[in-house]
Formats: sequence, C-alpha cells, structure tokens
Amino acid sequence: MTELISSFRKSSYSTSQGECVEVALVSTGGRVIRDSENPHGPLLHI
Repeated sequence: MTELISSFRKSSYSTSQGECVEVALVSTGGRVIRDSENPHGPLLHI
C-alpha cells in the first residue's frame, strides 16, 4: 500500500490567485500531485 511520507507543499511556481498544485512524497519513492483548490480530489501518482 502506498502511503504519504511527507506533507503536501505548494509549487514555487504557484500564483497568488489560487492556481496551485501541491506535491508530496510517497513510500514507493514516487510523488503525488493534487490541485490545492480540491485537496480531497484525485491524486496524480508519478
């Protein structure tokens, strides 16, 4: 099972108008990305 091993953090390229993505590390060595305006929505695993 994949687990988050870090908190989500916003991209340094995010704008102040809320058009943000957030990234976190996962236990499999990958990353997950989410839309900061929809934190409970789908995650993109890479």
